[in-house]
Amino acid sequence: MFEKSLGNAAAVSTSAETGKRLRELAADFFAMPFPVRRLPRYVERLNAVDRDYFTRPPIITNSFPHCGGPLLLEIAEAFPEIRNFGSFISSMPTIPFRERTDLVHDRLIRRIVPGEVVGAHIFFNDNHARRIAARNGVHFFIQRDLRDVAVAEAHYLTHEKFWHRLHPFFAGLKNEGERISAAIRGFVHDRFPYNYPDIAQRFARFHGWLDRYDVLTVAYEDLHTGRLGDTVRKMAQFYSRRCRSTVDEDRLVATIRQKIEACRGKTPPHMIPGIWRQMFSDEQKKEFEQVAGVLNRRLGYEENLRPIEKHRECEPVGAKVIPMHKRNNVPRVGGSHTPQAKMRRRGR
Repeated sequence: MFEKSLGNAAAVSTSAETGKRLRELAADFFAMPFPVRRLPRYVERLNAVDRDYFTRPPIITNSFPHCGGPLLLEIAEAFPEIRNFGSFISSMPTIPFRERTDLVHDRLIRRIVPGEVVGAHIFFNDNHARRIAARNGVHFFIQRDLRDVAVAEAHYLTHEKFWHRLHPFFAGLKNEGERISAAIRGFVHDRFPYNYPDIAQRFARFHGWLDRYDVLTVAYEDLHTGRLGDTVRKMAQFYSRRCRSTVDEDRLVATIRQKIEACRGKTPPHMIPGIWRQMFSDEQKKEFEQVAGVLNRRLGYEENLRPIEKHRECEPVGAKVIPMHKRNNVPRVGGSHTPQAKMRRRGR
């Protein structure tokens, strides 16, 4: 009898442990992004109307890979009435590492819901820009010194992104120096199965965002210096122009500063601004100068200079995009330089 009761107790204990384990697995399963985050997003999309995109505009945190997109996303999450459903739009996903068509981009951008923050690696395209503007998206783009980007890309593709299509090619190189050189030069062999040109050509796919009035460019280095407060304030003002609600800029700056200061000591070495000075050899400095030296200087990066600050005026959604260097010669509609104004001055 005693042995039988002992066996029953063991069975009950095993059953309890199994049930507890199943509950833990279920909790882990439902903590995954897809079941929990996508279902509320789907419901939100069904209930959304056009005016919701102006009351609670979505935020797109776009970036060239390894420029600090996660940091920009974390800042955007601090904005009022903003939710992160785990959505990410990439023009060239790591799997299968092929560029998506315009039709796929259109479908993904149309799924953005009001008040959502979306991480992105979206190539510049006039069609993509119009679709984001149609959703009244508040579009932030983060840039970084391309020399630091090369160091970070070599590290990620070798030691962290094991699922990436380029991981076997970077992991097969002899040392970190060869991997950084590969990140600078790219793989341009005729038989190479993927499109991975040099770093200047890769950034050229995103360069068009820098010339748009409806995109605010943020420098990664400014988020790690004393200019953090000014940068966040500009982001708040840019957001306020897109929505019908006011933003408490001082409170937002204090919240974001607190979040960033909390993770200040946790920045990985390859994401520290200026890390290229420790990692680049003389040969790699020459390689970079040949490939992307001119482009990097146009972005405002010199060895001892901070990024050039870009000033843009916010213009109406859907307005024609005019390059910055041509805007001074364009008369304002209804201004003093129109034919109607000249006729009024002449008394006609």
